[in-house]
Amino acid sequence: MSESIIGTIELEGMIEGQQPAIDHPEQALRDWISLAKKNGLTFILELDGNRFSLLPDTAAVPVTPLAPDPAQTIADAVNSLLPIFEDRMPFSTLRSVEYTKGYAVHTLFAISADGKVQFEQRQVEAKTVEPPLPLTRNQKLRQLGIGVGVVIVLFALSTLLIDYGGVYRDLRDTLFPASAESMVIHDAGYQPYFVISKREITSTRRGRILRLTLDRQSSMPKTDDEFDQAYADAKSLAEHLRIEALAKGYVPCELYDHEGKFQGREIIRTRGLFKHEQVVADVFIVRTPATKIVELTY
Repeated sequence: MSESIIGTIELEGMIEGQQPAIDHPEQALRDWISLAKKNGLTFILELDGNRFSLLPDTAAVPVTPLAPDPAQTIADAVNSLLPIFEDRMPFSTLRSVEYTKGYAVHTLFAISADGKVQFEQRQVEAKTVEPPLPLTRNQKLRQLGIGVGVVIVLFALSTLLIDYGGVYRDLRDTLFPASAESMVIHDAGYQPYFVISKREITSTRRGRILRLTLDRQSSMPKTDDEFDQAYADAKSLAEHLRIEALAKGYVPCELYDHEGKFQGREIIRTRGLFKHEQVVADVFIVRTPATKIVELTY
């Protein structure tokens, strides 16, 4: 088990639900994100039809901006979101882990039906370490000198150890990121059910996102009976598996670089197509080496 730094806090989970029944609901949610950031909390907004999800930055951060009571500060921030909702409150799986000396304080935040945030805490033993002390000027200079010496040695050996072609490609992908139009998307197996009408790439703190606009097609099942019939009519194992993925509302996809090397698996959320003609789905892609191929699987 890795050791966590004393005086840091991590957030996980999400706040999700139907968008509030007010004018400009998306802007209201983004205004809350800006307010939460001033209190030391970072969230991103994901939209799926009339539903939303607020996901926290999961990186460990100093707990100081949330002092003196981090749990109460987080609860107050979530409470400030709730007035824009009426009788249909969002659902929270938000949770935090604060690290103190020898302990981790786990806090779960829930939203009650009457629009109040409640939280429960438990403390467990954990492996923790003190935060590093700031370096003095002499220590910084000494480290700089050591670093320069190491760089010189490594550079001398670089012709034997470094793939300059790969370095160039990584630098190119960083300075000139791939465009959405240049990416290859293999989606033929799902085209009877939805087609990709628009694609764009955007960057967030969590990474690069391929944002896809999905248009529902006439063959897309929308009810349990229609899924049962589609499953019965399927002619192959692959078609059966695609129907199962659509029924679950999540279509897996595989990522590959320009050389066809596998980079990982992601999911495309398609559940919104049950009720809507069009939804927007996000896929996290690799920055470098840049993802070039996205293959929708099952």
